[in-house]
Amino acid sequence: MEVDPYELLVRWYLRFNGYLGVENFVVHQTVEDGNVQVGEDDILAVRFPNSREDPGFPLKTDPQLLDSEAVDHALVDFVGAEVKGGRKDTLNRVWQPPPDPAKIARVAYVIQWLGPFSDEALIQQVATELQASHRSRLGQFLFRVVMFAHKVQPKLSLRQVTFNDIADFFVRVRAPCWQDRGFGARSPHSQWHPFIKELWKIADPQADSDPQVKIQAILERLAKAAEQRAGADSAKA
Repeated sequence: MEVDPYELLVRWYLRFNGYLGVENFVVHQTVEDGNVQVGEDDILAVRFPNSREDPGFPLKTDPQLLDSEAVDHALVDFVGAEVKGGRKDTLNRVWQPPPDPAKIARVAYVIQWLGPFSDEALIQQVATELQASHRSRLGQFLFRVVMFAHKVQPKLSLRQVTFNDIADFFVRVRAPCWQDRGFGARSPHSQWHPFIKELWKIADPQADSDPQVKIQAILERLAKAAEQRAGADSAKA
């Protein structure tokens, strides 16, 4: 697998919940001889307030991910996803205190690329607040950092979603939705990424196993894929 399986999982989880996303967004900084990379965001995503998917019935979204303020006030919800599939489960340095001009400039670069504002003062205002508190609302726009990891870090004051939460959503909500609605067969997904199709097969409601067993099987498959990828990277090095 050429991509990180945990980042792939999160990207598709965001998609299933109505978010448009781009992965591995690189932040650049100008220097005398050109520019250099100063950071990378795992996934940037946005969900518009009227997003819904209705293949004959409305598909459910995950309240674990969606923001109640964004839903209640019809906000455009921008998410910076921090995906922590490895052993390190702390936020990237750019989101850690103390604030400094370099960190704020990096956040401002992302907001400028997302494009909700043309006013530089507004960009700086949101970047400063988002860097400090991982959340900022201005007008109809909400910006937030969401961390995806193996377990919740109680000391972090931001939205956190575990890989177990995602597997649970796959198994209990999205994969069986067609069956819950009385459809005789589910729609084909031949265009999906092969790894996501593999996880979907594990989550299949027609598979005769307990939901918790399926969730554990998905987590084990993710861990195995990550281990295989790490081994392949070591071999290349």
